[in-house]
Amino acid sequence: MRFAFLSDGKLFVKNSGVAPREIESTFAAERAAREQERVDRHAWKGAGRDPQDTYNAQTVWGRQAGGRGSGDDSAPVFRHLAAGASPDELLYVLEMSASSGLFRHKLSTGEEHRVFHRRDFFCAGLACDRATGDIVFSAADRSGLANLEKLGPDRASDRALTDGEARDTEPSHVPGAAPGTLVFQSAGAGRDGEGRLLAFGPSAILRLTPGAADLETLVELDTHDHLAPRVAPDGSLYFIRRHYQDFARPGLVAQLKNFVLMPYHLGAALFGFLDAFSRIFGRAPLRPAGGPETRRPPERRWVSLHGTSLDLAHALKRHERGDDSASLVPASWQLIRLAPDGREEIVANRVACHALAPDGALFYSNGFTVWRRAPDTCATEVVHRGKIIQALAAL
Repeated sequence: MRFAFLSDGKLFVKNSGVAPREIESTFAAERAAREQERVDRHAWKGAGRDPQDTYNAQTVWGRQAGGRGSGDDSAPVFRHLAAGASPDELLYVLEMSASSGLFRHKLSTGEEHRVFHRRDFFCAGLACDRATGDIVFSAADRSGLANLEKLGPDRASDRALTDGEARDTEPSHVPGAAPGTLVFQSAGAGRDGEGRLLAFGPSAILRLTPGAADLETLVELDTHDHLAPRVAPDGSLYFIRRHYQDFARPGLVAQLKNFVLMPYHLGAALFGFLDAFSRIFGRAPLRPAGGPETRRPPERRWVSLHGTSLDLAHALKRHERGDDSASLVPASWQLIRLAPDGREEIVANRVACHALAPDGALFYSNGFTVWRRAPDTCATEVVHRGKIIQALAAL
């Protein structure tokens, strides 16, 4: 048993009976060394300057004086993960501050190969056909629209697979079908009368068959999203189902809450503006000094899963208390198995990500625990406990 996972933006590989091993990117290490060299070269420009002054080094010399590049906001982050064409290969997307790249990694030798690297590349899903070596990924633009693209092993067969006003993401190849057969999730885009993008509709699961005239809709509901489709060797379709939320139209409770709290938010914004104005020109804050020391509230952390931003504060607090039921996602995120005969089975609740092994074994996680479900007996066992597990790949 061997699988890979992303945990808080880092890549790990787990083998049976041993602790997970972190995989580091050579490209990221070299980039970090170059950034540190640049910061050291310009460090003299910020010497002797108080960053609180109106005319500080940041103002005089620009961003380079602050040493930007060595902070966490520019640190490379692993975003997407997929098993490669061989059992010894991993594919992943490495995201930097202003660019992203697609990489291959050989687990046996530790060699890293950069497939491509460019600016304005926003990946929204990644898959590799074990039979042909073709890579399919979802490329999104800044508006959120995304389409599938295929990348051949020799870069000679690059082409777009889907187009149009939709968000096509999370591709996955269908084992045993014709080469190039895919399943993926797709959400239609809605625009207003002036052409502005308002929101995306519920995500449906579609099947793309090479040579077919149309896409085949496998699962679709107006009230639910269907995410991350994966097909097992026996033809079963696994996916995550959750309630669809129209972010363009908040519910009545949210609207009433915003209306009631509007005076408070306006007052806080006005006070914050006047306080900043007083600090800049009067060198004195409006808040009274002295009294008991006030503690700053803890910084809130967020994680993005399947296009949804989730607050980590409550989940991490339960995890730190040792609560085994801690989860990144609510109970409404259900892992569904759709059998070839059309029967549905709820495999588990609170599922954040999942993956299928070539032998049909199922791996799934709630963000803190990873389970493995055997393909023959359907027996489930815990294979790993961690924190902020965002993606899985079975090897």
